[in-house]
Amino acid sequence: MAIRTLSEQRGYLGTIIKDTTINSTITDCLNLALSELYYSHPWSSLRRKTTFSTVASQEEYRLDEEVEKIMLLRQRTTPTVLTYVPDRDFYRHIPAPEDRGTGTPRYYRQWEETGFTTSLAADDTIEVVSSSTSDGSGFNVRVWGRNTNGISIAETLTLNGTTAVTSTNTFDEASLLRVSKSANTTGVISVRRTTGSTVLIRIAPTEASPRSKIIALYPIPSAVITMYLEYLERLQLLVADADVPQFDVQWNWVLQEGALQHLWRFKREDEKAIAATVAFQRGLKLMKQADDPVAYDMVKVVGRRPLMLPAIVKYYNDSVDDAFPSYGVGWW
Repeated sequence: MAIRTLSEQRGYLGTIIKDTTINSTITDCLNLALSELYYSHPWSSLRRKTTFSTVASQEEYRLDEEVEKIMLLRQRTTPTVLTYVPDRDFYRHIPAPEDRGTGTPRYYRQWEETGFTTSLAADDTIEVVSSSTSDGSGFNVRVWGRNTNGISIAETLTLNGTTAVTSTNTFDEASLLRVSKSANTTGVISVRRTTGSTVLIRIAPTEASPRSKIIALYPIPSAVITMYLEYLERLQLLVADADVPQFDVQWNWVLQEGALQHLWRFKREDEKAIAATVAFQRGLKLMKQADDPVAYDMVKVVGRRPLMLPAIVKYYNDSVDDAFPSYGVGWW
């Protein structure tokens, strides 16, 4: 039977190291190995597609939290794959993009923002509340921002289940920076503006700190345009007993070897740790080879061709009689 779930992985690894009393450490080592796997390669199995619509005269757009890396962004109004432009190059050539008018996007910039999906409409306090009564005084929410004097502040709010808890600080309009919570919760945590209870961000039970990528489109859209986005899905750590890795089950042995290298170090079994590291690196190499995006590309099967092919071509030289052309290597 394949070992798939977190519970099964823990049981297997606990048997290997002959210690089933350190489940928390085993989980940490599994997630550490999972992170090493995830960030070592842009895995095709984690590639996803979605769409979003632009708004006339709106420059910036917040992508879904599950977007880890943009692989391709295109629009079909004037069929174009948008080109990513780094900030340094962008501002060197276009220091005032807002003065360039609007149109159909051909370029984009991106940066990552850890924070809120909605800004405060005015200076206000904020409140936090859970969707579950189980999330009580054992859980804290930490909020960073600036007060009305522009001074950076941070405040810790202790949850009280489904009863809202209000901050003592008043945060400046549009100054909220980021938010995090102390541990996995049972319910979804909502961070709201006190006035009107406008939701500023929701934090999932297994999420510590929400973060989203922001992109800016240029020319700034002049109308509603459907954008097509291909991206890499964000890493999902193993938390609940029934959780499974995002990778195919055939590669679970690689994840296990990755976890073992850390577990053996924890146990101070250096030789076993080295052996597990070698096995993990070998497995990682096999995974990358199997995931080669051009492995099934017909161009690779028939052989790659340069854009211009070398050939023997005939040309004429003024110093030679027209009846006797010269020959040389050329391109066509």
